[in-house]
Amino acid sequence: MKKGIIFLAAIGLTLYGASPLLAGGAVNKNNLSAEYVRTMNRAAATDSADIVAYNPAGVTAFANGLYTNLSFQYIDKNYDNTKGGTTYNSDEPSIIPEFYAVYKKDKWAGFFGFNVPVGGGKVEYPNGNATTIRIQENFFGTGPMKLEAESYGLGYTFGGAYQINNMFAVSLGARYIDSRKWLSGTAPALGATPAGAGNATAEYDADATGWGAIVGVDIVVNKDFTIGLKYETKTNLKYTYTHASGTNAKGTTVLNALGVTNGGEAHEDLPALFSMGISYRITPAIRIEPTFTYYFQQNADLGGIATSSKDLEDRIGDGYDIGVAVEYAFTETLKASLGFLWTNTGVDANDMVPEAPELDARSICAGFAWKAKPNLELNVGIGKVIYLSETTSPTATYKNAEYSKSVTYMGFGVQYKFF
Repeated sequence: MKKGIIFLAAIGLTLYGASPLLAGGAVNKNNLSAEYVRTMNRAAATDSADIVAYNPAGVTAFANGLYTNLSFQYIDKNYDNTKGGTTYNSDEPSIIPEFYAVYKKDKWAGFFGFNVPVGGGKVEYPNGNATTIRIQENFFGTGPMKLEAESYGLGYTFGGAYQINNMFAVSLGARYIDSRKWLSGTAPALGATPAGAGNATAEYDADATGWGAIVGVDIVVNKDFTIGLKYETKTNLKYTYTHASGTNAKGTTVLNALGVTNGGEAHEDLPALFSMGISYRITPAIRIEPTFTYYFQQNADLGGIATSSKDLEDRIGDGYDIGVAVEYAFTETLKASLGFLWTNTGVDANDMVPEAPELDARSICAGFAWKAKPNLELNVGIGKVIYLSETTSPTATYKNAEYSKSVTYMGFGVQYKFF
């Protein structure tokens, strides 16, 4: 049983990383539209309804009417753990939907957004990984080991914006998050005698809901120069854990020993963030958009069910993204874009989750937007995230483990203006 306890203690934070990180900190996700997939920088944009998620005050720049924006992302992700010359892999893809709507009337605008700002994916290590290898390093005996985890938090944003004058616009919104996490694991749990031999299988669900506020400011310096500012408050998420049907008697004992009981609760908040962007049109055809996003991870309660002497927020720093997009308009109806993003998650290798390590990244992307009809626009993007591999120290919990990731992503979106 001790072996099973070590197994589940080691994966207690798995679900933090069970998501396709294209940008963001240890928890926040910023890949929230097809327009983002083709630019990776949207903090000062004013051209599509997806800016509900990036520059909400900028919707006041729209012409009067009702806009809807629907997009999907396909993310092909490979996560590797290498120990002793052997690589353990998870290659589960993710498909993520988003939807936005904006109604603009003179100086006022109302908006709605649906996206996945927390989690958004699944990992599956059918032959084990650094976590299960840790078991074998500390205890005798081997056996079938498998680990699966999934996490997603659905975000629903409601709000409005007002144009104060030709230069300033402001917005205020509220976002409701409904989050679910799931974990299933199997590990040897040899008893004191052969009669007690067997596997510990554990499975649990965790659910949490919470509200947060989003404040935005859009500053139009002139017709070619716009500044976008946004602040999202921390969203308190207190998860309630439930033992699922895949948990056997030994797994139940393990979960209870960790405090993961039916009805048990633990905080894993969504940190606050601040973003700033500049949209500048160099020529009638060329526009650049540098952006900066900062994630206040140390001010959030990320304790979860960690068994470390320190909670997660005490073991990591804040995170940030910094990048730039370049957009070129071939015609009034067709424009192409290139984007680059530098991501620092604020997590040291020794504190990363092996199942989906929070590696720093350098991302590149390209795509185009085509106005097929006066009221219809299509967006397509593709890109690659280049993660910086990390190796843990010889004294770390997962000693001498090398973490690497590979993500290729695509996005497709359609926007329609009804009137």
